[in-house]
Amino acid sequence: ETILRSICEKIVIPNVMIRTSDEETFEDNPIEYIRRDVEGSDNDTRRRSACELVKGLCKNFELQVTQIFSSYITAMLAQYAGNPTEQWRSKDGALYIVSALTAKTGTHTLGATTTNKMINVVDFFSSHVLPELQAQTMNDLPVVK
Repeated sequence: ETILRSICEKIVIPNVMIRTSDEETFEDNPIEYIRRDVEGSDNDTRRRSACELVKGLCKNFELQVTQIFSSYITAMLAQYAGNPTEQWRSKDGALYIVSALTAKTGTHTLGATTTNKMINVVDFFSSHVLPELQAQTMNDLPVVK
């Protein structure tokens, strides 16, 4: 478990966190950012590679990896809750990790077809995604939205 924790902490988390260059791409060309980041045409980026590493680890160590990341996700969301304006990158990273942990198999047409049973997707969405989408101020924290 020590090795898994090190991989999660030292490889995955730093590589799913948004960087200044990602922010600049979003500001300069939001449609291109969304195409690459959300639609999955970013196969050769560090963020996508980190997500694929999580999925690969989950194939053999799903319980351990989910438990390890659960504590990091909780901490990242708490950082965001404490200061959303300054800590929005933490929430973005947490959302990335949750999506990597949750979707086990899927297609472009159907989306996720098999999910990690240890993560309640509906509760997570209701608690952490839906409030952002329903916020009245659409221009605040646009990357998170």
